Amino acid sequence: MSMGFGGAVVGFILCGGGLMALGGLALAGWGVWRTARSRRLAADGRTATGVIVDNQVTSHSGEHGASLTFAPVIEYRTELGQQVTAVGPVGLRRSFIKGTQVQVRYDPAKPEQIELLSGPGRGSGGVVAIVIGLLMAVAAVVFLSFVIAMAAAATGPGVPQFELDPDPGYTEPWGEPTG
Repeated sequence: MSMGFGGAVVGFILCGGGLMALGGLALAGWGVWRTARSRRLAADGRTATGVIVDNQVTSHSGEHGASLTFAPVIEYRTELGQQVTAVGPVGLRRSFIKGTQVQVRYDPAKPEQIELLSGPGRGSGGVVAIVIGLLMAVAAVVFLSFVIAMAAAATGPGVPQFELDPDPGYTEPWGEPTG
């Protein structure tokens, strides 16, 4: 039994849509993890005043060109007097101003895990990831439903079907027939 050309195209589209849905769910799951970490920091964390000392720059490339994301590098001192340099969890498309004082919340057991309580880049970024991830997943499911409905409608009686012949009678390079 051979798969029709239309079936192959529909299968390819379904795989792509499925990957988009899985990617959206993965992004939403990452957002849930970030939000849970933020809640744990709110319950068990300590606060301190820090200073932005640098920016961690990440380059991204996509179909619309390249872009940069800046995450603040912050120095602060724990309640036990330990000097810590940590990177904020939220990146923005513009750089953070060095020397800016910010309030941070940190995990006393892992003081490099922080989130900003004030200024640009505050929060965990989890809620945004959840919303975007769920929107991606829903859009993919709607798209896949449309493709499946159109494929089902296109296979009704009277609709010509194009099939790829698995043995069109081609010969091997040495001239012998395949069948």
